[in-house]
Parts: sequence; structure tokens; C-alpha cells
Amino acid sequence: MDRYENLANAIIVQACKDYQEPRYRKEVENFLKSDWFKALTDMDGDRLLKELKKKVEEKKQSKGV
Repeated sequence: MDRYENLANAIIVQACKDYQEPRYRKEVENFLKSDWFKALTDMDGDRLLKELKKKVEEKKQSKGV
């Protein structure tokens, strides 16, 4: 893996972490649907977003919120 691929992966990982914070969710959603995200990876942004939403919901359920 080259440095640019490592950087792209780190950006995506950070976006996933940021999504756990409600104040960043809209920004992360926009990023996952952006051309920039598509330029960084071959991943499906909509699918990733669906998984992130699922994890947030599971976390809420486990806390009883």
C-alpha cells in the first residue's frame, strides 16, 4: 500500500469515527456521497453510511436511549 492509499484510508476511517458524534453526521453524510469520496476509494459510500447508521442505532439501543 502506498502513502496516498494510506492517507485515503485514514481520511475514511476518521470520517467513520466522526460519524459517532451527532454534530458531524451531516458533514460525514455529505462526504460519503461526494465525488471526493469516490476519488479516494472504490467503496460504496451509501452502503458505508447505512452501516454507520446501523451502528449508531445499535449503540443507542444498548444505552436504552
